[in-house]
Amino acid sequence: MESPPSPPLGGNRDFTKLWLGQAISTLGSRTSYVAYPLLVLAITGSPAKAGLVGFVRQLPLFLFQLPAGALADRWDRRQLMIACDAGRALAMASLAGALLLGQVSLVQIVVAAFLEGSLNVAFRPAETGALKQLVPPRDLSTAIAANEARDNAAYLAGPSLGGVFFALTSAAPFLADAASYVISLVALLRIRQPFQQKREAQSRPLHREIVEGLFWVRRQPFLRAALLLAGGSNLVSNALALLVIIVARQRGASPTTVGLMLTLVAVGGLAGAVATPTLRRHVPTRLLILGVPWLYAALIPTLALVPDALPLGAIFGVMTFLGPAWNAVVGGFAIMITPDHLQSRCSSIDSLLSGAGIAIAPLAAGFLLSAFSATAAIAALAALALVVALGGSASRALREPPAPGEATA
Repeated sequence: MESPPSPPLGGNRDFTKLWLGQAISTLGSRTSYVAYPLLVLAITGSPAKAGLVGFVRQLPLFLFQLPAGALADRWDRRQLMIACDAGRALAMASLAGALLLGQVSLVQIVVAAFLEGSLNVAFRPAETGALKQLVPPRDLSTAIAANEARDNAAYLAGPSLGGVFFALTSAAPFLADAASYVISLVALLRIRQPFQQKREAQSRPLHREIVEGLFWVRRQPFLRAALLLAGGSNLVSNALALLVIIVARQRGASPTTVGLMLTLVAVGGLAGAVATPTLRRHVPTRLLILGVPWLYAALIPTLALVPDALPLGAIFGVMTFLGPAWNAVVGGFAIMITPDHLQSRCSSIDSLLSGAGIAIAPLAAGFLLSAFSATAAIAALAALALVVALGGSASRALREPPAPGEATA
């Protein structure tokens, strides 16, 4: 007997629960994202230390990403995600409690950022692996676009909330983040479908499973090149994100104004997410993939000419417009061609290669601003963006992107 047809995405209750839980969780994370550098600057006055905390939050990407993907393919993905939400809620609540008691130190901020970053690393590949089980193949690209819209809407509201909350009390953004993780945990508990196919317990060493995933990605030329391009682009964009926050503060912008500036950045991403279906229909895939770094290279130099925070955010927002379409093309391709037992490992390799730039970016931006003027730091990022754009255009795999059916088995 054939199984009944799966419901359309709008009627898929389990996907909706996951989507809503992650929407609230992402909103909480973006609320605390802007609070971290504001808090470190308030305590130490050092851009380098603000960059150091941002780096520590991303450091687990290098340390734990590949093992996390292998474990998410081996363990129950739902239980792993629930444990991560519980741990992240405790980490943020402890930081908020220390702030309310007036006993917070830079060391505690670093520890909380590292714990949250480590659990983020464990959560993400499990979520990506679960998506293919909750959503039928025909709806995967739509689901990815919906996730992009969800994330960018959180990016739109989160920084403004973070700035407003931080202006009220420095603990408020971290309390909000802790509450968002609890809500995400409850949503996960209410999902009925399994998050992976049935499989036998693994007895192989973990490192062999990691190597299996690495070799699989290595045999996908387009995917491998796209992830390397993403790593370079993410280094540029995330260094720029911290740079504009610190530059705006140095020029006298209030925490609320910084939040509004980042809201303008998110407007660009949200507009791009809404436009993604149209862009995918009318813009060649090659142009979408190669266009992101060239857009960065063209617009970053203009940031040196803008004196105020809100115009900085508007220009940065234009730069983020093509990001959701890029993610939908590359992310949808990766999920479609990857077997279930390799989904989380492929996602972890994706996060490691494309996210390495995210981890390095805060440290690079902090030290650039400590060693050079704002104009010189912007010029350095513009030069790096040009190098990334030239490298992407030189890749034959990216100039000739394949259809999903052309992937190597």
